[in-house]
Amino acid sequence: MPEEPILDPELTRLAASLAGLTPATPALDRDRLFYEAGRRAKPGVTRGWSWPLATVLTASLTFGLGLRLAPAPLLVPQLVEVKVPASLPPPSPKVTPETFAVAPGLYPGAEVLRRREQRMFWDAEALPSLTVSVPTESIEEQIGVRRGSLTDFQMQRFKAAFSQGDI
Repeated sequence: MPEEPILDPELTRLAASLAGLTPATPALDRDRLFYEAGRRAKPGVTRGWSWPLATVLTASLTFGLGLRLAPAPLLVPQLVEVKVPASLPPPSPKVTPETFAVAPGLYPGAEVLRRREQRMFWDAEALPSLTVSVPTESIEEQIGVRRGSLTDFQMQRFKAAFSQGDI
């Protein structure tokens, strides 16, 4: 059997004196402290509206953003039956427009459009003034074909091409 270790006699005496001590009761009673705090709180004193107002505003903002960011409800596809008449007229053949050569120099081209774009981008006062003459001739005269030889569709295409600067 193992023997007990030999302890220092002073440590043994200190341990015995510490074991004989009893803890002292605290000078502060927790229950009494809470009772006094509740009694001394003044119920008639109004607190400011800043915290409740901030809470309401934050809650409403959160609710509004939640509604805004919520995914939209899924739409259920519906099957719709459409009755088509039995006799339809045959589709008209597509008309291919004729191509024409454009006489150079009749219409202000890319340089005028580039300067116009620069003027809009940088400012009208920063660039030198540029006078652009608007052609008074018809589209047909500008492209060099005889009058009345273009269809309405072709006239619209050439007008669009002139306005976009493609020609």
